[in-house]
Amino acid sequence: MAALDGRQVRCTTFDEGSVWIHGLDKLPPPVRRRLANSRFNICPTCVDIDTRSNGRPSLKLYFDVIEAIERTLDRAERSLQPCHEGRGIAARLQPARTVYQIG
Repeated sequence: MAALDGRQVRCTTFDEGSVWIHGLDKLPPPVRRRLANSRFNICPTCVDIDTRSNGRPSLKLYFDVIEAIERTLDRAERSLQPCHEGRGIAARLQPARTVYQIG
């Protein structure tokens, strides 16, 4: 948690939020509300790109993509927390791979 709190926007293209924030205006109002209520500040354009790359955009697909991104960010936060399960630092140093499981 604390390790990722310094980043403003969680962008899957690793750009600054100001580059893509205009994408928020293109999203349906329920999706915008869902992003606003997320505990993460997820890039709206990344959500739109990931949704469109997984099929025809629908509210359900947008919400599935947001949930998949949140799960990935939750796992990332947990991996940065001190390990009490004996896995040690080597497990946390494995290369990160972003894979979203949708649905």
